[in-house]
Amino acid sequence: MKKTLLLCVGVAILLIPSLVLAQTQTTSSALEKRQEIRNEARERIVARVRQAATARYTNLKRAVELTERLLKKLQIRIDRAQTAGKDVTEANKLMTEAKAKVADAKTRLARVESMKDQAVDKAGYQEIRTEFNAIRADIHQARLLAAKIIRILKGFNSATSSAVNK
Repeated sequence: MKKTLLLCVGVAILLIPSLVLAQTQTTSSALEKRQEIRNEARERIVARVRQAATARYTNLKRAVELTERLLKKLQIRIDRAQTAGKDVTEANKLMTEAKAKVADAKTRLARVESMKDQAVDKAGYQEIRTEFNAIRADIHQARLLAAKIIRILKGFNSATSSAVNK
């Protein structure tokens, strides 16, 4: 019985390190799997955020182009009013401000284009979001200025149409 007990204890002593080693390997492989799953999730999130940033960039670029076209059309109307002898100093001043806002927006868009492919962390995307908000504000201000220009130009039209109708 002593021999059997000693034999069992000896076998147990020999097997314990291999059991501990197997358990450690199982734990490390589980940790590696979890880490791999986390990395894949991060990559999916980064891809989704990058796609959203690209879509927003495209929309803002289109908005800047539309605002530029609007300002070109308004400039033509201002030039026509000026050749008709109207006082367009206020409209020209507003047009200069609006063009400056559009230029700022275009500069920021160029900056975002260089940043959007390099951003992979939250701070990078936060910086891009700040730029997007500034671009949006610039476009909004340019459109408000364009609305003021339109009001001025409509004032010219109503003054000429009332003089013609009399």
